[in-house]
Amino acid sequence: RNCVEVHKEYKIVGISDGGRGIVIENEEEEHKMTLNDIDTVIFCTGYSMNTEMLDPSLRFDVEGPFFADYDELHKQKKDWKMTKNHLSKNLGDVPIGKIHDYNYIHPEIYRGHLISNPNMMFMLGRLETPLLDLDVQAWLLVAHITGDITLPSEKEMKRFNLQALMDELQDPYLRIEIDENYENQFDTLYDDDEHFVNHFGTKEGRELEMNSSIVGFRILARDILDARYPLDLGTPQELNSKAKALVEMDLITGYDAHQVELVDGSRDSYWKTFRDCNPSKIHSIITGTKAVPFKCNWLDLEGDSVDDICGTPMSFKAKGKGKAVVVKKMLQSIRNPCVN
Repeated sequence: RNCVEVHKEYKIVGISDGGRGIVIENEEEEHKMTLNDIDTVIFCTGYSMNTEMLDPSLRFDVEGPFFADYDELHKQKKDWKMTKNHLSKNLGDVPIGKIHDYNYIHPEIYRGHLISNPNMMFMLGRLETPLLDLDVQAWLLVAHITGDITLPSEKEMKRFNLQALMDELQDPYLRIEIDENYENQFDTLYDDDEHFVNHFGTKEGRELEMNSSIVGFRILARDILDARYPLDLGTPQELNSKAKALVEMDLITGYDAHQVELVDGSRDSYWKTFRDCNPSKIHSIITGTKAVPFKCNWLDLEGDSVDDICGTPMSFKAKGKGKAVVVKKMLQSIRNPCVN
């Protein structure tokens, strides 16, 4: 039975029937209509997060600077030192600067709850395993709602957030994204053509990327334990084999295949993109089922059906080369022409 009506390109512009109905409008078509007997409205914030539909008192700041009102942070800045890492030799001891962005922790949100009004809850994308991450966050919020986990005081919430921030600042790649001082110092490395940050696939770069990924999965393991989520990733202190597999797959799909532009001079410059990774080690941590390889290089895929994207590898014409290229050399054991 068809019981769903779809009204495309409409937005909510008002309410009716004492709050039991909504008025929606398609501005382009200059058309308004009223929908009655509405029980629940779910706003989807979009790829670029937008919460403007909420009253300002129910939002959190997305512009920054962040943690400016955390007095304890300013005290800890004075004697704080970063743990030695692959960038220490070049950057030295960089003082904590203005926190202009956020990664895993937002100063106004404690584990999904708006600190100023804990009844307002958010689930924010944190990891490159978004469905698992969001599902765990949902379980965590339910645990708070049902009383399985008691919310601490506002002071304790901020103490928790501050410690999480200080942990992030110990990780070079996470710190680059949130600390203005460190980001500015890191940018100077781009002037050194020989430095590993300017080259794909270096050992040092992979180790730094791996450490950043581990931080995220430690947070996920912690939330899984607290929410009693039915998956075992070990503990925040010691991730198990499943969690380590997720870290490795994060690297394979992120760092190992992180070429985001066609690099001049590279042997793969005319075809390799960040989507052309080796899927032979990508698998479900539950069933062991392996990922399906692309049919050919990403740039040469045509169509959007499963059969168009996956299947028996084929000969293809490399764009810009003007001649047919047979991909037999790249097929080998996993039959994936997207592998070096």
